[in-house]
Amino acid sequence: MFRAHRLPPNCPRCFETFGSEDEVAKHLQAKIACQPNKSPKDSEGYNEKKERMLNKKATRRQTEAEKWKEIYCILFPNDDESKIPSPCKYY
Repeated sequence: MFRAHRLPPNCPRCFETFGSEDEVAKHLQAKIACQPNKSPKDSEGYNEKKERMLNKKATRRQTEAEKWKEIYCILFPNDDESKIPSPCKYY
């Protein structure tokens, strides 16, 4: 999952994508700053910040349903929590 859905590194100002975090750092240090965009391009995936959140260790007191809800909310923060789908497929 992690390799298939991870978004490429991008600039937090203009949202241009790069091949590595080092390239983003060089871009951000340029003498002439990039032009800010209002929002990132629509894309499916997750970034480094969300990956760190997903890798956070769950508490032992969380149920499987609570863990699922936490993961779903990290990946889809704008979705209505009352409409979170079940992690189980029913045939």
